[in-house]
Amino acid sequence: MFRRMISLVAVVGLVFALAPAAQASLAGPGGIVAPTGLNAGDKYHLVFVSSTNTQAISDQISFYNQHVNDAADNSDETGVPDVTWYAIATTSTSADAIDLFSDASPIYLLDGATRVAASFALLWNDVEDDVLLDARITIDENGDTVAFSGSHDNEDMLVWTGTQYDGTAHHSLPLDVTGEARCGKIYAEDRETWGDADWCDGIPREQGETGFSLRVYGISQELTVVLPLLWDADTGVPDDGAQDGNGTWIDTGDNWWDGEGNVAWDNTKKAGAAFGAGNATADPTVTVDVTGVTAGRIVFDDANGHKYTLTGGTIT
Repeated sequence: MFRRMISLVAVVGLVFALAPAAQASLAGPGGIVAPTGLNAGDKYHLVFVSSTNTQAISDQISFYNQHVNDAADNSDETGVPDVTWYAIATTSTSADAIDLFSDASPIYLLDGATRVAASFALLWNDVEDDVLLDARITIDENGDTVAFSGSHDNEDMLVWTGTQYDGTAHHSLPLDVTGEARCGKIYAEDRETWGDADWCDGIPREQGETGFSLRVYGISQELTVVLPLLWDADTGVPDDGAQDGNGTWIDTGDNWWDGEGNVAWDNTKKAGAAFGAGNATADPTVTVDVTGVTAGRIVFDDANGHKYTLTGGTIT
């Protein structure tokens, strides 16, 4: 998986061979991973279980939203800090967790390959035994798999949810500030008997400042798969598509083809950058401006058998 920083610091004559698979060109906003098998324009959600724990000391859903966003902000996975995350949880004062999203977009882990459910609604079921996920939520915001600790009920295997199997507030145990709240289990304990209901509706644990400190599930805003902007050395003919060749990569420079026309590079968008339109007649050199540029990811496609050299300033 691509990491957050792509650092090419004032390297002269850095040469790239160009032949990765086309799927590598696809990403979500800010370069965040796009699940395998999706196409440009497809929508999806990503989900993780936080590597960090918190005590249940608030009846406000904003407290748990902040927890998962703080975890994401410290992730070194490309794009993870740049999208909005929501806690999959229900407090005594919040809407039910099932009401968080109404779209039909699939949900994937941060490995970009594992689907958890075909839609948010399919995380739940009115019949407890019929909650069946495609996969459990076992990967954290850093892209690391949470190792099973030997017991499903260990503190590091539990997740605050306050939610029962149908996605509504647990009838007696929503997240609050005192008493017990419902917790989910990262790993299924008895899937053959109970299905996957215990991903959110497992066991109760004590809340408050003297209570347990557990993880929280975070789910992204709805994301859209996008193609990276393609380097275009010749912007003189607006409708001729992208052309391989030399040039300068600079913030606000319009040497980028979005599939319909040339657009300006914008460092704040952390877009993906692609090199290789497939029509080079020599090895191109692109000079990064001394002020530097920011990209969500960089991919190198076919440049008609030639190689790109990136030189000059810093790419982050």
